[in-house]
Parts: sequence; C-alpha cells; structure tokens
Amino acid sequence: MQTPVLYLIFNRPEAVARSFAAIRQARPPRLYIGADGPRADKQGEAEKCRHARELAANVDWPCEVFTLFRNSNLGTAKAVSSALTWFFEHEPEGIVLEDDCVPHPDFFPFCSALLEKYRKNERISIISGLNTQFGQAYNEYSYYFSRSCMIWGWAGWARSWRLYDPAMNGLEKFIKNQLPQIIRNPATLDFYSAEWRNTAAGKIDSWAYRLEYSMLANHKLSIIPNANLVGNIGFGGSSSHTGRTVLEYLPLQGLGQITHPPKVEICEAADDFYHNLLSMLYNEGILEFLTDEGTKRLLEGNHKSALLIATALRQYLGPLGSVLQLQAVAAATAGNRLLALESAMELKEQAQGNTYLLAVAEQLLSSLAKPKS
Repeated sequence: MQTPVLYLIFNRPEAVARSFAAIRQARPPRLYIGADGPRADKQGEAEKCRHARELAANVDWPCEVFTLFRNSNLGTAKAVSSALTWFFEHEPEGIVLEDDCVPHPDFFPFCSALLEKYRKNERISIISGLNTQFGQAYNEYSYYFSRSCMIWGWAGWARSWRLYDPAMNGLEKFIKNQLPQIIRNPATLDFYSAEWRNTAAGKIDSWAYRLEYSMLANHKLSIIPNANLVGNIGFGGSSSHTGRTVLEYLPLQGLGQITHPPKVEICEAADDFYHNLLSMLYNEGILEFLTDEGTKRLLEGNHKSALLIATALRQYLGPLGSVLQLQAVAAATAGNRLLALESAMELKEQAQGNTYLLAVAEQLLSSLAKPKS
C-alpha cells in the first residue's frame, strides 16, 4: 500500500494494541500519529497516554513516522481537527483511523483505490469504511454514494478538509432551507438540528458533526462500502462520545474485488435508513425500529440481513421475545437450523404468560423438527 495513514490516539493503550495491529498489517509508507495530551485532573491518564504513544510508534516495517503529541489536553474537537489539518498540510490525500476503530484488511485497499479513482471528482468528499445497513445492499457494486458522513475509519483529500468549518457558519439558514430536503423524517430532522446547534454552541465537543455539516453545506457526497469494513471497540467506558449502541455488534465483512457503479448517484433509500437509525440509537425506540425493519427484510426475502439485525439486537438487548422471534425465523429461512432451534427453544422459555409468543415458538419448533423432504 502506498497511501499514508493518520492515526488518532489518546488514552487507551488496549485499543491501540488492537487497531495498530491492522495498520501494521497494511504497512503504510508514511504514518502520522496525532495524540491529545492528558487531562490534569484525571489520575493515571498521563501514564495511559504515554503507553498508547509507545505502542503506536512501534513501527517495524519500512515507514516514515511523524508525530504530533500534545503536552496538554485540547479536547476532542480541537485535538482531532488540528491533527487533520496537520496531516493534510503534508499530504494531498490519505486514510484516517482512530484508535478505537478496527478495520477489516479490505479497508485499506478499498480506500486507496477510491482515493485514486475520485481524486479529481470534487463532488466526493470522503470515503467511509463503515456500513450500518445490516447486510442490505442497494446495488450490485462494491459501494454506493451518500450524503451521510461516517468517520469510523475513512479517507479523504486535502481539498475536502479545506472546507471544514469549525464555526458552522450559516447553520440556521441551512437547517431551515436545505436540511428538510435531505432528511425527510421529522423526528430525525429534529435530532440532527439539535445535535448541530449544540455543537455550534459548544455544548457538544464534536469535530465529526462539524465535518458532516461542512460536507452537506457544500453539497458534497461520501462513498459507503456495501460491506462493513470497520468495527468500533470504543463503546462506553473511557470513550468521549460513544455510549453503548447496537452498532457495537455490527460484524466485520470482507468486500473482495472492487466493482464501481457506472455513475455518481445518491442512494436515497440507504440514507433514509441511516438517518432514521441514527436518531433511534440512544433511545428505547431502537428495538421496535429494528425489529420492524428485520421483519420487512424477511418479507422481502433478505433473510441474511434480517438475521444480522436480530443477532445484533440479541447481543445488545438480551433475549427479548420479539428479538428471539425474529432471530428464530430469520435463522430458519437463512438455513441456520441450529441457531433457529436454539432461538425457538429460548423463545419458548421466555414466553411464559404470552400465549402469542408461546404459539410462535411451538410452531417453529414443530416445523424445525420435521425432516427435510
């Protein structure tokens, strides 16, 4: 691989140990390491930061290493955005990976190939490694075009980063006149508007929301792979902004040989799903939203996608009746008889007092017990 990498780290040596292994496997020719400084009021953080930096700088392949190690803490938004400015002052394009993002090996060649292909196409702003569609593909190619900005492992150009607007100028006008054309669900529109306003007001310390706004305000697009190439291990605990969500359980998937769509065209269906999913992530509505989506995909014949949804919900929320029902049916139709049996048996145990779920479980068990003709 000939593409440079910016590696953003802070105070999590255990995360660095996992994500840096993927960088070592990719062997970039130039590695830039940006690290925010420890917080004075956090006991033991200086030692964690020092350990994380040592791990990230332990390069054992032919590679130029550049470091931007802060002595004091700048906060997430300023530390990350200044590191990105530093990186793109030295490189016209590159890959960006945070310490809690662990990529599939296909992530690096995917980013490298598309950085080259769309280098002169200024409609494209970033190339993402994350896919949150739970196995639903909207075309037969390796990726689609989106207005969404997903930064759990991404790539971009210096020309794109120059559009970054930390002040989010023109925000209210954009929310009023343009955002309703992009986000059509009223609840999701309210979610985005509130998050962006809080970011602009300094209540949310996010560089990502600022990047997303800058991209949309300048009518730029992103590229999303049709397989999830990046997992996030930074949920909860010491993470700055990432509380636990169902996205913690998105499995990594390989992409294989890259095939290109014939034209640049936004996938509205994929964007609608992502926008609606995002607004539900941190509230109780996520269960109903995703079980309804899983049932819909079952009816459409996308059994593997429905199973991905059910499995992620099961890992996230535990053995709830509606989740077990979806998992059992999806597993059965996807050909995973053992998982279908296990889910149906657990559903029967959980269905005490619920005659409907009990009947569903018994019907599934009866069906699965029949020998194939």
